[in-house]
Amino acid sequence: MIEQQVAKEGLQSLKETQLLERIGRWRAHRSRLIERNKGPVPLSSEVTTLLHVIPVDSLTRRPMTESWSVSDQEKDQIYVPYGGTRNHYNQDGFIRIAGIGDKGAAFGYTQIFRSGAIEYANNHCYAPVGLDSGEMLLGQAIEQEIVRCYEDSLVRINKRHAVPPIYLGFSLIGIAGKGIFSTYRQMVFQNNMSLPTRNIFNSPEFQVKVEVEEYSPYSQTLLPLVNLIWQAFGYERTPLWIEKEWYPFGNYR
Repeated sequence: MIEQQVAKEGLQSLKETQLLERIGRWRAHRSRLIERNKGPVPLSSEVTTLLHVIPVDSLTRRPMTESWSVSDQEKDQIYVPYGGTRNHYNQDGFIRIAGIGDKGAAFGYTQIFRSGAIEYANNHCYAPVGLDSGEMLLGQAIEQEIVRCYEDSLVRINKRHAVPPIYLGFSLIGIAGKGIFSTYRQMVFQNNMSLPTRNIFNSPEFQVKVEVEEYSPYSQTLLPLVNLIWQAFGYERTPLWIEKEWYPFGNYR
């Protein structure tokens, strides 16, 4: 409780604009590291999605009063896109890694920072069968992973009793010249698609209201973020709707 009080006192001196600027700089730094493949592990594709979950108290420096660790029980419960296969401590905290592709590269990872921030990384690039379109992003898979990672982050946040507010940010890396389609059966990549010219897209930061009761797929919290992803490719919003409700887990035909 003393540590939480110290965090709250430190946060009172930070204005919201300063917080957002600090978060934005940190997220941009992380995106550039991944673009250069200098992240915590080598990744199997140049196209990577990052979901950052940042409790505001993770931005304050405070003295350590005890050793930091992740319990053995929690290690195996941390969600990783594609499923975690190995984990270890590293310079930033603790990482759980998904799969091993060519030359030992990973398909994704979840990085738990000692500060309390969380970074979910996933490689999302596909070549649709029978189409001469090159590599493209699969929108439904990206949206589903955002929901699953967000649900996992809520568990982590509650375990450590993070001091609100909590911010979310999403990044797409390695996307210059690439397109997006919604599902394998419903390939939306037609007249209104605009191929990105920049290699990195970083969303604005969204504040999460954890006290608001909300259920999967968390349309109040995550839908604005998801729509921004599609706007980066020329669309107004996600095409994954069922009876006027956003639902990325539908069986679209």
